Amino acid sequence: RKAALVIRYRVIASIVLMLAGKGVTIATPFIFKMLVDIVPSYMVDGTASSAAAATGAASSILANSPISLPVLLLLSYGICRSLTSLFRESTTAIFAHVAQSAIRRFGRSTFDHVHSLDLQYHLNRNTGALSRVLERGSRSISYTLNAMVFNTIPTLVEVGVVTGLMFKKFGLYHALTVMLTIVIYSAYTIFITQWRSSIRKDMIFLDNKAAGKLSDSLLNYETVKYFNNEMQ
Repeated sequence: RKAALVIRYRVIASIVLMLAGKGVTIATPFIFKMLVDIVPSYMVDGTASSAAAATGAASSILANSPISLPVLLLLSYGICRSLTSLFRESTTAIFAHVAQSAIRRFGRSTFDHVHSLDLQYHLNRNTGALSRVLERGSRSISYTLNAMVFNTIPTLVEVGVVTGLMFKKFGLYHALTVMLTIVIYSAYTIFITQWRSSIRKDMIFLDNKAAGKLSDSLLNYETVKYFNNEMQ
């Protein structure tokens, strides 16, 4: 039960860090926009008041800072870029224990299940192909977990936030344009992925078959030599 609680806390921490990273990623372009708006004002007038007027109330709060406002925004922009990488790497590091724990439990249960099968199954089953399938299954768990937690869900959150910001800043038509572009891209990606899946299935089947023949021929070296079956 303690291990389950640790995994639960790690999942929660990973989600929190992931959302924080997405928030910083969305805020970074706005900081860059403020920096771009402020620099021309400083170059013309050289005063913080004109720069504050150019960027609005948020910048006017920072206008009295002992640090020059463009420098402060430049530092903020660099910190946000660094925090984005920090949150992403921290999320991966914390979630790695969860993924490896799931792979370990899956591998153990599958191993016990295979050993519990009757002798007839093992006599008719290629050992090499079976080991290859188990290996691919273990790797697919890690890929699926990472895709769901770090790709699918964060992308949906980011799309929703960005669309809302586009609607607030530029109106309905710009938000609809963004959504339509994403829908078209998603439909195209799904179509290409489904077309590619049949090719991937054939490739995996042939790869498992080749790995099975290689492993079984080495495990049964005496039988292969006895029947002069090397070319088969």
